[in-house]
Amino acid sequence: MQDSFNRQLMRKEKGKPFTLAVDVGCGSGQSTRGLTSYFEEVVGIDMSEAQIEEAKKMERSDNVSYRQGLAEELGFQDGSVDLVTVGAAAQWFDLEKFMKEIDRVLKPKGCLALYCYTVPCILNFDDCSETLTQIIQDLFTELKPYETIATKRVWNEYRDVFDAIPFPDKARAKDIFITFKKPVSWFIGYLNSSVLFQTYLREKLEDAKAFMENTEQR
Repeated sequence: MQDSFNRQLMRKEKGKPFTLAVDVGCGSGQSTRGLTSYFEEVVGIDMSEAQIEEAKKMERSDNVSYRQGLAEELGFQDGSVDLVTVGAAAQWFDLEKFMKEIDRVLKPKGCLALYCYTVPCILNFDDCSETLTQIIQDLFTELKPYETIATKRVWNEYRDVFDAIPFPDKARAKDIFITFKKPVSWFIGYLNSSVLFQTYLREKLEDAKAFMENTEQR
């Protein structure tokens, strides 16, 4: 869905040709691979060597490559990039330095697309939606003391990230929704891997374990 939004943005603001797209904070390349049908060259960049190695293992087109690097030092020539995308990673960046780098590398009428998830998410199952909503609210109340600057940016729906964009022509899209089915085990695994819960574990191991077990049972 984000690929569709990116294409619409590019057509409106820039127009063809679509030569070079750069996906910053690419992780294992999930978003990067979605760009390969629309650009002559796509480059995924992530500061994590392990993530780059995972991305390279995936089946990929000849026009995509991955490399380790920093969001604030992209290493492309001035005015050489058509599109820069960042999926659920901008909260970790030094926004001032990143925006200066984007201003340097983008072509005239080039585009920057930043997107992230919103929290809390909405869970539905039969007639249990109200109960599930309460569980999610309790979850984030418990984890709130462990929030960081990065998680605050996400919880605040990227408002300060949007404000940090220096370009006068910018817009927010808040009507992109994704619905999918997952078992409870997947959701618990997702929560366990979150930065907030991992911090909770480090500071209060037994309390954190008991809380997550109770959440799963609920």
